[in-house]
Amino acid sequence: MLAFCCAHNAQAESGDRVTGVDSRGVWRSIADSDLVVVGVISLPNEVPTEAPGGSDLHFTIKINQVLYGKSQQPDIAVQFDSGSPTTQELRSSKGLERVVFLQLLDMARYDTDQWKTITRKEWYLVNYDVGPATLEASTEVIENVKGIVARNEQSLHERFPQTDPKVDAQVQALIADMVKDPERERSAFSQLEALGIPAVLSTIRYMDDRRRLAEPVISLENKARNAFEARRFYGPKLVVDALAAILNQVTGMRFGDLDNGGSDAMRDHAVRGWRLYAHVVGQALVATPVFATDQGRVPKKEFVPDEETAIKIAEAAWTPIFGDSLKNERPFHAKLVGDVWYVEGSLPEGALGGVAEAEIAKADGKILRVSHGQ
Repeated sequence: MLAFCCAHNAQAESGDRVTGVDSRGVWRSIADSDLVVVGVISLPNEVPTEAPGGSDLHFTIKINQVLYGKSQQPDIAVQFDSGSPTTQELRSSKGLERVVFLQLLDMARYDTDQWKTITRKEWYLVNYDVGPATLEASTEVIENVKGIVARNEQSLHERFPQTDPKVDAQVQALIADMVKDPERERSAFSQLEALGIPAVLSTIRYMDDRRRLAEPVISLENKARNAFEARRFYGPKLVVDALAAILNQVTGMRFGDLDNGGSDAMRDHAVRGWRLYAHVVGQALVATPVFATDQGRVPKKEFVPDEETAIKIAEAAWTPIFGDSLKNERPFHAKLVGDVWYVEGSLPEGALGGVAEAEIAKADGKILRVSHGQ
């Protein structure tokens, strides 16, 4: 009989719930936030039922308490668009005290009147596919959020999780190629993406590299369901920008938006988020599944012999990252294509959005890729 084991990270499992909200989703919201506050939401009188695609809407938060970050202002104007929670959710919070997770983005635009680029800072809600953007402001929720903030900050001062020296060397060599010439850069991007999950921790370890890329372009396969383009093209400026894009491609996670470059503050934000990711779920994610017979021997072939085993491995990788959201994506399905199991969740008929996805090697159970569709 085969027994399946996978490492779990204590922090990812500690405090399973935050009053009905998966705490693993909350740590992601905090990791993607520059500011977490308790405040009263004030919406304009005329608000459409849904945020129009591509347009910005605004609301104001009167701050009563800061749980993470710093703010010198008693009120903050916040923008949100069609990628943020719907206005119906915000309307239900109007006039109520809420815990709100905010991200500060440096927005640059070219002013044709002044003939120069103008940079301004705007507050946005964290992206809803990262974790909750707002929570009820009960005493229990507030204390739990404070606890997660404290655990996050503590983990950043701990020793970085152990990585494989051989993988470290591979990643460092590929990063070095990214600044040499365009051809080597493109090859390095492809090779790093191909290393997949086993290289995630090493990539995070060395990602805070502010050197300029040989060529400010990256092309990644579009893995989204029903994608109308086979590849996605972005314009990262520095090594750290490109590594953040590759980490997003491999893991399905995102901290900030560096696809087309950003400010130093935005880069600091992204590096911090990925380092938290490494401490909270990284070890569980990259842990190679261990299979053993009752006699303690490893089977000679077919480490992942069937759909049921592939799904169990995928769930072990997904759970620390996506948490309770997985319950809405059952049943899970696995299909063997060549030597790789492709595992994914499912959505109710007519529902919009993406599902958790994983690619697992049949030969040794290695997790090749984990992501979540949009």
